[in-house]
Amino acid sequence: MAPFLNEVDKLKLEKIKECAEGVELAGAGGKVQTVAHKSTGAKVAVTADGASSGLKTAKAEKPAGSAKFGGPSKKPGGGGLKKTGGVSAKPKKAAEIKEEMNEQELSLEVCEEKAAAVISASCLHQLDSSNWKERVASMEEFIKAVEDTDQANLPCQALVRILAKKPGWKDNNFQVIQLKVRAAGLLAQKGSFSKTSGRVVLEGLPEKLGDAKSGVHARESLCSVASACGLPWTAEEVFNSVFSQKNPKNQAEALGWLSAAIKDFGFAGFNVKFFLTHIKVALAAQSPAVRTAAVSLVGVIYMYMGPRFRTFFEDEKQALLTQIDAEFEKVKGQAPPAPTRGVAFRRSYENVCDVDDGGGGGGGGGAGGREKADEDVEEDGDIVEDLLPRTDISSKITNELVTKLSDKNWKIRKEGLDEVVGILNEAKFITPAIGELQLALRSRLSDSNKILVRLGVLVLA
Repeated sequence: MAPFLNEVDKLKLEKIKECAEGVELAGAGGKVQTVAHKSTGAKVAVTADGASSGLKTAKAEKPAGSAKFGGPSKKPGGGGLKKTGGVSAKPKKAAEIKEEMNEQELSLEVCEEKAAAVISASCLHQLDSSNWKERVASMEEFIKAVEDTDQANLPCQALVRILAKKPGWKDNNFQVIQLKVRAAGLLAQKGSFSKTSGRVVLEGLPEKLGDAKSGVHARESLCSVASACGLPWTAEEVFNSVFSQKNPKNQAEALGWLSAAIKDFGFAGFNVKFFLTHIKVALAAQSPAVRTAAVSLVGVIYMYMGPRFRTFFEDEKQALLTQIDAEFEKVKGQAPPAPTRGVAFRRSYENVCDVDDGGGGGGGGGAGGREKADEDVEEDGDIVEDLLPRTDISSKITNELVTKLSDKNWKIRKEGLDEVVGILNEAKFITPAIGELQLALRSRLSDSNKILVRLGVLVLA
């Protein structure tokens, strides 16, 4: 079932998994049953024909040993693990996060009015002055005002829209640009910075990555935006920008920035498919700097996703694959560094505090922190599993092949097994649609010929 859920929102996916662990279907027809969820006590309505959210299918198709869908229910920890008693707790939290991270877009008139409460009228007037010295002076005053204002009184969206107002990020004076980039990062650090504000800033920051005079400030400001809005979202916005501009220097710097940022923030929450698409474009780029930066990023991601990450690059040219393998060898066996910034770092810090404080509820919080860390490692493995490119081999499982597998002549049966081995080796990873092949292979486990039994076991494995 997992391959069909790749595009589902992560929070919804977690709820599906949580419900799937506790659902037990019984009866026939379309009768609706109420089943108590094992871990939370909440009740979930399901139909016996599996029509509700595909939970029955998930239970049937996921292997028994999997840590994901259909796996055994995890034992609840101590009192510190549960913040609420029902299944609805996570959707409520998601709604709160969405409301926090986005806000209504303000018009320029409203922005100017809100900004006037923090920035002097003369400063606002000189931001678009034709005299570059006046623009520099006004930006210095702008930064000082932001530094002196409390977080609660900083209208971040209004101020970043003022920064982006013409000439905005296209100012022809490098000193003004440096100050604007610094101001954007300062607002992200200090204020209540939403993704709405982030989008305004990310219209200009990515194109400054390759700038010799502003690049360092741009990278640090992007990290500040990532701390406020999340690295996965920020990185996607940056990559969409730089890979649409066709500027090799910006692309190389963006790849290098992400390599360093992942080590600082961690890899949780990344849409690996999205970044793989851009990484493959970068690996095929004409610019050596872009290719080198892409290989380095692949090496960093390898630390988090493990050896199976190599599967995504097996169709690359041998020379490039050799470079990638050499990069993998550099980090082989290395544990990913602990996050030092962002949400993952704050969560780790909270878990340490839970351990120190006894966990909040009989020591359960400390155990909950360790269990959460274990789940994250588990999830990283499942990310790779779910992303692996899979081939539909159902058209190759012909009646003739199935007949061969059950032929009276052991040589014909072996020939059929050899054909299956060839199909599987060619496909590498397959979809669940294998027709009658599973039953035909299962019968070989009780074959009178021990050689065929061993071969059947190898094929099924």
